Amino acid sequence: MAGTSEPHASAFSTAELEFLAEDEMIEIVLNLRMDTLNFIYGDFGHFRPQIPTQVPMWLAVALKRRGKCTIRSPEWMSVGKIPIEDIKDVRFHKIGTGLEIISMERTYELRLKNLSAMEGNIVRPFVTRALETFYKLGSSDMIKESDQAPNRQPQTTNRGPRRQLKDR
Repeated sequence: MAGTSEPHASAFSTAELEFLAEDEMIEIVLNLRMDTLNFIYGDFGHFRPQIPTQVPMWLAVALKRRGKCTIRSPEWMSVGKIPIEDIKDVRFHKIGTGLEIISMERTYELRLKNLSAMEGNIVRPFVTRALETFYKLGSSDMIKESDQAPNRQPQTTNRGPRRQLKDR
């Protein structure tokens, strides 16, 4: 999935990550009896009321929209199991410290290890623009242009004649 060590996982858009997540198996509880459902993806069922069953997320969402089931949150998603804000703060601090190398040295690429695909999608536009700007500013053409520019005197505004201040 997106959080695993797939080499190109961070190249996925948010919509593509959502599409991949729809194949995750989750637990549902049906409100009614239903025979086995046969899909290209596989067969799911025989469903019985109030008995938890594992199905892919796309099927769970479809059944939930029709009012035929309730979706159970995975154990790892319970509030007691994960302090979401703490995890978010730690992850973004890691991204921030990783991005500090851009300002410290001449950078042509940026590699942040153990970055999830969603985090990569969040920082990608900023990093791409920043690296492009640094590349343009650091190019030899830009340096030559600034060397050829005539020396200019700073502009001063005409404030009129100066008058003497009285001694106290």
